[in-house]
Amino acid sequence: MGILPVRYFFTCVFVWILLPAAHAQVGEHTTPSAEWLTAFSDVVVRATITQFAAKDHDPLVPGQGAILQRVTVSLKVETVLKGKPGKTITFQIDQPHGVKTLEKLQESHWPVLWFLAEKTEDEKKAKPADSEILAAWTAVNLGAGIPKQKLPKAVISMDLRVLDTEEALLAAVKAEVVRTGQKRDSWGVNLPITRELAEHTGRSGDANSLSAPALESKVGITIPADKKEYPFRSAIRLSVTYTNTTKEAVTIHGSGGIGDSIGIDLETYEVTLGKRRTAYMIHAVEPSVWKQKIESGKSWTRHLDLTAVLSATKDTTPLPDPFGKLGEYTVKLLRPTSVIVDSKPLFNGTVVSNEVKFTVQR
Repeated sequence: MGILPVRYFFTCVFVWILLPAAHAQVGEHTTPSAEWLTAFSDVVVRATITQFAAKDHDPLVPGQGAILQRVTVSLKVETVLKGKPGKTITFQIDQPHGVKTLEKLQESHWPVLWFLAEKTEDEKKAKPADSEILAAWTAVNLGAGIPKQKLPKAVISMDLRVLDTEEALLAAVKAEVVRTGQKRDSWGVNLPITRELAEHTGRSGDANSLSAPALESKVGITIPADKKEYPFRSAIRLSVTYTNTTKEAVTIHGSGGIGDSIGIDLETYEVTLGKRRTAYMIHAVEPSVWKQKIESGKSWTRHLDLTAVLSATKDTTPLPDPFGKLGEYTVKLLRPTSVIVDSKPLFNGTVVSNEVKFTVQR
């Protein structure tokens, strides 16, 4: 299994509840690391539930029972680890009808470590009726709340430690807040882990992975264009320069071929014209593997026809010319930079290039 770069968008409710016991499962299972939960969240607090109310949604099929219910939860905040919430927090979520986990937590009065991600302003405007619903949340049961006592279910750290006490879990969360600050980071990677390690969280599958925030990239990218103006329907030549910003040699790698009409797997080009922005992700279509070693402080430059590359980003079937309209374009490149250092693969953050502007005219 390899390293899978991922990006999470908050267009729906993602829920990880590290609460009840569960048996091993067949298939794939991904568990969030303590660091990813922290980076993924706007607010992290140790709190207890003071109020809980649930209301069924209208059934999807008239005459049948409701599938989902809207839940309103109020928390009494004891400790703030990230964000600036008040002494109480009230939020809404949607959950399957009949789930009793939060009710049982309220009855137990046990403390819980809450990871809460809010919706963006654009998402709130798109669905005003759902603006109070969290974009994502996770509740980690802290049991009796004794710092060194075993948790009901452990959380894994991104350096693969089993965080099975409140003391260890809170230390990892605090360290991540120090590293990344108060901002939410939606970029991350999935790291393959063993089934035995995954089972510490109470769930596992035949294939298991751990979500972790991407570390600072070891490679910088710049993308100068060769012109500021291009004729309509012409090739748009772009240079992509990868620079090793560290004191050690690194090797960037990927799948698929490399040529002036072929993009590198998983690179995403964001093209903006006026108010419209389109993201073109490159998918490998060749069974080959490439590697490029870059010495400390050195660079590697490749040249490509951006029109040809972006016109073939979906299953090799040519798309409409991405620069088929007249006007000023802005292009930016994003790439997950998994690298190899001393034969060891490392996961790094998605590096974002500079913006290049040019005009397409007749």
